[in-house]
Amino acid sequence: MNCNYINHLSVFKKSSLPSTPLRVGFEGSQDYDLLLRTLPAMARGAIVHLPYILYSWRVTSDAQSFSQKKARRAKLTSMLALSDYISSQNIEAEAVENGDTMFRMRRLCPKASPLISIIIPTRDRSNLVKACVDGILHRTDYENWEVIIVDNDSEEEETFSFYRNVLEDSRFKVIHYHGIFNYSAINNLAVKSARGELLCLLNNDVEVIKPNWLKEMMAYAVLPDVGCVGARLLYEDDTLQHGGVIIGLGGVAGHSHKRRGLGDPGYYRRIDLVHEMSAVTAACLVCSKKKFEQVGGFEEEHLKVAFNDVDLCLKMADAGYRNIYNPEATLYHLESISRGSDDTPEHVERFRSEVAHMKKRWQKYINHDPAYNPNLTIDREDFSISWAPRVSRVPSKIDFDQWGNQGR
Repeated sequence: MNCNYINHLSVFKKSSLPSTPLRVGFEGSQDYDLLLRTLPAMARGAIVHLPYILYSWRVTSDAQSFSQKKARRAKLTSMLALSDYISSQNIEAEAVENGDTMFRMRRLCPKASPLISIIIPTRDRSNLVKACVDGILHRTDYENWEVIIVDNDSEEEETFSFYRNVLEDSRFKVIHYHGIFNYSAINNLAVKSARGELLCLLNNDVEVIKPNWLKEMMAYAVLPDVGCVGARLLYEDDTLQHGGVIIGLGGVAGHSHKRRGLGDPGYYRRIDLVHEMSAVTAACLVCSKKKFEQVGGFEEEHLKVAFNDVDLCLKMADAGYRNIYNPEATLYHLESISRGSDDTPEHVERFRSEVAHMKKRWQKYINHDPAYNPNLTIDREDFSISWAPRVSRVPSKIDFDQWGNQGR
């Protein structure tokens, strides 16, 4: 819904085509219009991507397809096709421009705004959590929320003074988790106290930038087929901290486009475009409370600190839900850039155990993330070509069977 992702070389089953495959008035984006009109009759998984180089597109300096005039017309006819699709499917959305060549389907908020329970785990560092809360109070344009602060054995008087102040607002409550830090258990405890239809999991070191962040994430989280929705998160120096999670990157999972500069659109503008990912970070994540409980919430025993958000997202995917990265929700994630390595022997052993659990539980996604092209590297976060190749140059029947079942 952001660009003609399928493009020129496509194979359709003839019986799935509309009576008028190519329509007058959509010249320049006739293939995109055709795709959109076949979508309603397709089941999830019916579109398959084959990760092989099957043809080359010859480009010359005077190629008509690449003139600015032709590109502008293609964009406008694409938006026309998308608007027609939105209207025909009665989707609460609108087609809008997004940069020079892209566009997007902007989801509209439902008329009945659901209550969102914002969960913030913290231990002291009252300056961080205060900045986080200030952003919710004064720089957020969504109003139907409650905040649950989960205190993990704080000791500083400044922290308790802050709690006393915020509790004067009836939308806030503070609950306590005692014992060794366990991110999964802390959030699971808070979910039991949450009254909201939706949950917003928020780190205490996150600060609001754009007031529409919660509306944007909510608009996708309320969709029946969506599991978790993640945001674009920036370090304090405005480089990218999170643009979605790639499974298999670095051995288990890693962040897409990490440390790209402000204004860098990333690989085919992925940093700027709403799209499906296999996982997103829980530093800022919105999901349905019902779906969270349906998949069992966070894994408390084996994933106390690391990868619990990835595990949650993959459980959502296995349950048939899509996980969405939405860059229209942009926030700062301040503390991570300065946090040192956690290399005490017990923490190293805990991390090894968490890696082992993920590899045992989710090897199918670690081997083949269905939202990431297997021709690209899992050694770096830059979307460069994998070397040595991770797929054979010439496809075999085994390859088609394997990748055909993972197409999106």
